[in-house]
Amino acid sequence: MNKFSNLTQHAENPSYQIDLEQNSHTDLTKKTRNLRIIHCGDGIIEECSEDEEEKERIEREEKRKQEELRAKMELEAKNMPWLPWMAYMAQKSAEKSLEVCDSMGEKLAWWFGITKPKFLYEIEEYNRIKLEEENSDDKAEEIIIGIDTLDNKNLENSEYHSDMNFLKNKI
Repeated sequence: MNKFSNLTQHAENPSYQIDLEQNSHTDLTKKTRNLRIIHCGDGIIEECSEDEEEKERIEREEKRKQEELRAKMELEAKNMPWLPWMAYMAQKSAEKSLEVCDSMGEKLAWWFGITKPKFLYEIEEYNRIKLEEENSDDKAEEIIIGIDTLDNKNLENSEYHSDMNFLKNKI
């Protein structure tokens, strides 16, 4: 009998009594998952929001277990017969060489520029041109302001201006 059978029988026959104790079994050891619901234009996304500390604790525990397993394998490797020991060492050296090749491949990919975003150069060029235009606009404003102030100083110092002031003072 599944847990919904009492409910379906009650729906079909209202006089049927529901056994509440049978339906009230809860598993207290189960953790409730905190779901965060995000409403988007495309639909609804449910994210499980677990604590970061919980995730870090689980990762540390897994790393510790892996280290213990490696240490145990090392101790067992010392007591192995020749053929299994050679197979174990071949596997271990293959894993190490694969790790080295992987890291060297990453470094070569970075050096050749394969890992960069596809249009990063164009984006940087656009930002550089935009910055140069802003700087040239600022310089143009400085030049215009500088010319206006120089023109005003030249007018004050000109002979015509001084003659006009002389005439105004006479009158």
